[in-house]
Amino acid sequence: MRHGWLGFWAQQPDLDEFLLSLFSVSKDIKIYQANYRRARFLLKSLGYREQNLVRVAVAIVEYQRAWFFDNKELRPLGLVDIAQKTGLHESTVSRLVKNKGLASERGVHELKYFFSQRVSKAQEKSSSSVKDLIRDLIAKEDKTRPFSDFRLCQELGAQKVEIARRTVAKYREALGILPAHQRRVFSVAKPQKVE
Repeated sequence: MRHGWLGFWAQQPDLDEFLLSLFSVSKDIKIYQANYRRARFLLKSLGYREQNLVRVAVAIVEYQRAWFFDNKELRPLGLVDIAQKTGLHESTVSRLVKNKGLASERGVHELKYFFSQRVSKAQEKSSSSVKDLIRDLIAKEDKTRPFSDFRLCQELGAQKVEIARRTVAKYREALGILPAHQRRVFSVAKPQKVE
């Protein structure tokens, strides 16, 4: 957070008396006082917002500690989890994380990046980590015989990730990956030498 101006105006108690001495008409003084009260309220609101944003960011880092410090995958995390941890309302958390970034050794990510749904209630896999698994499986597949959504489902099952075929299809489409029949690369047979 870089709000140098906020700290300057918030810590100027003598400024009020100095500015009041510049006005000679009581009407001007009343206008100034009304605007001054509004400005103080705005500064207080900005300070409160900054405190809440820091609380939310700290809660996210604590919850996703393994991702930040051990290079592991993201854990499933919802707005409700952070709201409960910080004591803020879910809608407040949603507004706070919108269009905000967090810089770490792994790069700069939007705060929304750290929120993902649980694939199923029994599993501790987030949808983003399952999407990463799908992307990796497709990257390593034989391009002449690409995995169908059903086969991807089986491969994920072998890695202890149980999800439905249609969920695999939804995640694949969200990643911008074509279906198997469109990913298939046909090999051209080399001509035989005739002797």
